[in-house]
Amino acid sequence: MLFWDEPHFYSGLAVGDFAPAWACYCASCRERFGGDLPAEFTAEMKEFHEASVVELLTELCRYGHEKGMRNALCLIPTDLAGYGFPEPGERLRRGIESRSGGASAAAIEAMMHMGVGDFDRAAAIPDLDIFGTDPYWYLFGSDPERFMRVYSEAAAESARKHGRELQLWLQAFRVPAGREEELRMGARIAEEVGATHLAAWSYRATESMSIRCADSEKVWRIVGEEFRRIRSDTSPA
Repeated sequence: MLFWDEPHFYSGLAVGDFAPAWACYCASCRERFGGDLPAEFTAEMKEFHEASVVELLTELCRYGHEKGMRNALCLIPTDLAGYGFPEPGERLRRGIESRSGGASAAAIEAMMHMGVGDFDRAAAIPDLDIFGTDPYWYLFGSDPERFMRVYSEAAAESARKHGRELQLWLQAFRVPAGREEELRMGARIAEEVGATHLAAWSYRATESMSIRCADSEKVWRIVGEEFRRIRSDTSPA
């Protein structure tokens, strides 16, 4: 299995590097774009961004199939306002701005759209076997059930349309104290929308990492209980 996880252009957000925030300006990219790339992150630039990532993934998936491998693709939720989450989108923008060190509006806008927002286009990659997303409601500070359901249903619709298996992820890092039980809701929604693959990131609820949960042991226990329940529910009688 080849797992293509949250593919996107380079993001220097973690180190405060906004200089090359949205494009490569090489001759090949300019030729593909059809001229000089704009100094602003326009709608045309966003389209070119996503098309370039999907084109690369198409080549990689084809090569994977040629080598006898299956391909799974997970897209990070993006275009928050377009999916009905303007408040989390604005919080994300403010967070990026606070770390930008005076970066241009174009650079900040590019950071808001660093993934692939068009699920249907991505799911249509010919040699893709499994399509999905990771609706991390804790991370985006959104309504848990609504965020999980909206993005899961969008991924499920695209997966069904193109004959892909559906993969959904649960957030097992930075889970706040007292909110661990929300993971059961996420697992239930994954079942309801027809997920064929359910996963959680990361191992043992990231207990050994700086992004560990407030109570990693409890999170990992709940994840294990839900996975065992789902296995039991789907096992032949």
